[in-house]
Amino acid sequence: MSAYARFAWIVLLALSPLLAWSMEVGTVQLIIGAQAHKQAGPNARPQPLTEGMSVHEGDWIETREAIVHLRMRDNAMISLRPHSRLYIACYREGEQPCVRLALKKGEIRQVTGEIGQRHKQRFRLNTPVAAIGVRGTDFISRVLDNKTLIRVLSGEVVAAPFDGKACTPDGLGVCTTPWAASLSANDDAILLIQTGQPAQRILAHKTQPHAMRAKSLSTVPVFEDLSQQPQKVQAYLLANGLDPDTLPPVEPGSVQRYGDLVFATWTDQFQGMRLSYPEASSERVVTVGNREGAIWRVDAPYRPLKMVVDYQLKQAEAQIRTSTGSMPAQVDDARLRIDFVRSTLATQLQASTPAQTVSVTASGPVGSVSGMFVLPTQQGGQIAGAVSHDGRQAGYMVHQPISTDQSLDARLLWQAP
Repeated sequence: MSAYARFAWIVLLALSPLLAWSMEVGTVQLIIGAQAHKQAGPNARPQPLTEGMSVHEGDWIETREAIVHLRMRDNAMISLRPHSRLYIACYREGEQPCVRLALKKGEIRQVTGEIGQRHKQRFRLNTPVAAIGVRGTDFISRVLDNKTLIRVLSGEVVAAPFDGKACTPDGLGVCTTPWAASLSANDDAILLIQTGQPAQRILAHKTQPHAMRAKSLSTVPVFEDLSQQPQKVQAYLLANGLDPDTLPPVEPGSVQRYGDLVFATWTDQFQGMRLSYPEASSERVVTVGNREGAIWRVDAPYRPLKMVVDYQLKQAEAQIRTSTGSMPAQVDDARLRIDFVRSTLATQLQASTPAQTVSVTASGPVGSVSGMFVLPTQQGGQIAGAVSHDGRQAGYMVHQPISTDQSLDARLLWQAP
């Protein structure tokens, strides 16, 4: 070998860790919501995530309040729900195939691509407590405290808790320990993995039937940030027979009449504490919502005082929905605390009818820039809301499944003392 060739080989070996670190492995296909970012290594500065952006080995993907879809270079599909964090440890084929991902928090749906199909023994999704291997699959995993939940939509997975010996995070493929268990799409079950316990199958009808039917382990309907989605807002309006370009003007003074932060429908009618779309959208901008309605607030810089606020309930409405109708519910024992120093909230409420009482508790981050939040409840439901620009008002919507044909839906408006 010539001196030049030896020099080139030494340079290549020296650069190989950097080349591996920067290897492009996929692209961001879709972002629904705001504030998602990636971090190219432990010491790199976070970058805002945008559609079409490349992702690489060594990247951390943080969704914050967004839903993020990735298409990998082998045509695998990855969907990350809000408040998820994913690490791409390796994603390559060649002589030493390696697909190792780590879901640190949140929820992922993954459809394996060509590498995972050809080299199943070299594929691994880790969570803080579990190793998940595949046998050609479309599956969902969710990290919940010290547990991992898995639902298979197609194919089969094998999962096991880490034991520090035969099953460790640095491995690849399935862990074949006595505590491992398989789950296929034909199993009407969720796989539960916990530290120090064998993997358990939980029958669907004993857990969350709404989540089992949906292609998510979070409950539906999905609340989301609509502030950057004018096309979706227009679609909701058109679905309710409204064309925003042809609506008559609203009498000035809507904020004086109804306040900075309001709930609204996608129609030209008032419904309970929800204003009509024309009234709510006058002098305000949309925040979070779903196909049934949204929360609107005055468009101003979000600058609440850096303090902890215990809010007082100003107005609320709730109903228990069934397959045959709905029944009004009374909201009691409602509390909301927002820590504007740490950008977190904690809330609880009870909704009662003569026949039953439903409890809802939730906690989690509030967008430090947006003042919006979409969070799971501890009972398997979801809340979504926003804070007014000055922090004086807050409001959120609740969807809480109760049984196979019952759910709680509520809206709460809060005022700072």
